[in-house]
Amino acid sequence: MRTNNFNMSATGLNLELTVFRDTDRSRCDFEESFTRINDQLWVFTEFGNVSDDFSLSDFNQYKFTVKQLREAIKNDYDTEMSQHYFSKPFSKLTRAELIEFVENMVYDSSEITEFLRDNFDPLYDTIVTRGYCQGDYAEVIITPAYKAWLLSNVQDYNKAEVKTSIETMIDHLFWDAPIYARLEVNDNEFYLDEFTDCYKWDKDQTIADFLQSNQLADYSEDQQKQIAEFLNDNLPDYLDYN
Repeated sequence: MRTNNFNMSATGLNLELTVFRDTDRSRCDFEESFTRINDQLWVFTEFGNVSDDFSLSDFNQYKFTVKQLREAIKNDYDTEMSQHYFSKPFSKLTRAELIEFVENMVYDSSEITEFLRDNFDPLYDTIVTRGYCQGDYAEVIITPAYKAWLLSNVQDYNKAEVKTSIETMIDHLFWDAPIYARLEVNDNEFYLDEFTDCYKWDKDQTIADFLQSNQLADYSEDQQKQIAEFLNDNLPDYLDYN
């Protein structure tokens, strides 16, 4: 929505207002923040702050000891093949050789993923996000690299409030569009979306917070009153998508 009062009133103000839900920014934010594994599984990078170098078939993404890996292999594969691949008994294989052994025994990465998921706990987390319509569903991987990045910024993913905040962010990035709100007063531009939740629109609270922010200190009392009336008359209760 765009509106103005281009009549240069007695107070000498030209006012122009632009406000909408920004689908272009929503798309850009999404593309910066997620890497697709498949139609319903994505890796979260939070605006590219961390690498998307992640694979479900990467042994480094799971927690296990050499002993546990050895036992899991013995349950699933013919350990006599170690002589063929390494010319030594299975019991003498190192961690790296055990991993190579599994890679030699499978047909593709999906079989490695199945082996790892069946036998070990992942070091990554999986968040489920749901939209507003039936079928709006996706799973998002929180990688060990992202958890480490959070800790470097004094945030612990294991704390409930941090995890909840990230889940909310992911929900917004998947299913919502952020607010774009600008007020131009003559040659000055004010960012009204600084005074509201990026995704939650509250017209009255936005106006109140903006007027109390002291950003209009250079305008007279009459001019401030005109700006307030213009916002009250023209800001919508509900925002269109653009």
